[in-house]
Parts: sequence; C-alpha cells; structure tokens
Amino acid sequence: MGTSKGKQEKPKRKPGRPRVENKIYKAPPDADYYRADDIAEIMGLSRSRSYKLIQDMRAELMSEGKLPKYFPLGRVPKAEFRKRMMLDD
Repeated sequence: MGTSKGKQEKPKRKPGRPRVENKIYKAPPDADYYRADDIAEIMGLSRSRSYKLIQDMRAELMSEGKLPKYFPLGRVPKAEFRKRMMLDD
C-alpha cells in the first residue's frame, strides 16, 4: 500500500559526549600511595604498563596479607612500591 521496498531511514542519534583528553591523575604529595601516572613517571613506563604493574603488585600484597581488600583500586602503597622496586632515597 504505502510502503516502499527501499532503505528505511535510520533515526538520527544524539550526539555523544565530546572526546576528553587524556588527563593525568597524580596522587597528592602527602598521599601514602602511588597511582599509575606517578609510577609511569618514576619508572619511565607507559600508563597501561603501570596499571599492569599495580595490578600484579596488589595481587602479591593481598596474597601475602600486607594489603587489605578495601584498599583503593588503581593504587599501591608508596612504602611497598619503593621497597620492591629498590628505590630508596
């Protein structure tokens, strides 16, 4: 009757959020933990490699009972990081 066999128009999508630049999230100087951006700067690694390092270190620390499960994700204690990476001042 009134239908055509051609392509139907797709509904227009709402515009998405604007692309956000990669922000650098560093821990405050008085914090007792490092974040991925801090570790990337200290060790000269990429941010993704720093996240992997944090993930591995957190798993080790939790299995040893040195880090509680409620410790914030994406962070590793400064003292343990410096000890394991042999970064003594």
